[in-house]
Amino acid sequence: HEYGMVFVMKGDIEGAREVFDIAVSNPPSKARGLRSHAIVDMYLGRFHAASERLEESILVNESKGVVLGVARDLLYLALARRGLGDRDGALRRLDEAAALAADIEAPQAWLWAHVGAAYAREGALEDANRLLALVTEQADTDSLQQRHDVHRLEGEVALANGRAEDALKVLLLAAEEDTSVFNEEALARVYVETGDLDAAMERYQSVIDMRNRSIGWEAQFSWLDAHVGLAWIYASRGRREEAIALTSVVANLWSDADDLELPLLREIERIGAGALDEASP
Repeated sequence: HEYGMVFVMKGDIEGAREVFDIAVSNPPSKARGLRSHAIVDMYLGRFHAASERLEESILVNESKGVVLGVARDLLYLALARRGLGDRDGALRRLDEAAALAADIEAPQAWLWAHVGAAYAREGALEDANRLLALVTEQADTDSLQQRHDVHRLEGEVALANGRAEDALKVLLLAAEEDTSVFNEEALARVYVETGDLDAAMERYQSVIDMRNRSIGWEAQFSWLDAHVGLAWIYASRGRREEAIALTSVVANLWSDADDLELPLLREIERIGAGALDEASP
């Protein structure tokens, strides 16, 4: 997977596909190869194709009893549905992933933190709080990374609850524990909510600068979102050329997206049209 993603970061999608095709052709690595293909699909805005590959990967992992692999695939599938604007589909897949927690013996605080954050982003607060309790229970308090996972999820839940100031405090604590793409992007959204757009710009730019730490896994969604979030702020300040330069990064990557009505593309269209009254950064 990592080797193939090096090609993606260099802009050689065909080279990456060849690497992942080899994985798919080998039964022990088939599910991983399908997931890698799907991650590239989503990087390019091809969420329908990604969904099909992930559904197949789930079947392969289920046939082998790889429950953790199934849960991870379901998380990616939820993110694919979110990319399509299918909230119900996203929540259904998150529910299926969360239901597997009891079947995975080893603590997986990192995974459930991602699932909980996805619930929070969809406004499913009861589910997000349930996952927060699970992450808090499973996290190793001696691990800086796992404390970061807990605090990041606490921040996402607080933000989803409309408690931006509380979210800011706990996300800043998480930032002291680890500079993650997820946390930086969450901080940017919090600063937008509190009206500190200068700080939001700084955090969004931090995410954009972490491209090599973002592409090829869940973090790439935060990286893509950061371009549009920062573009909204530039546009609101009359810095149109800089806004268009940012949205062009996503628009160019998604030039062959399988749906021109994708939510992120609609946001890009509104920014280009100067329709700042229709959405906020």
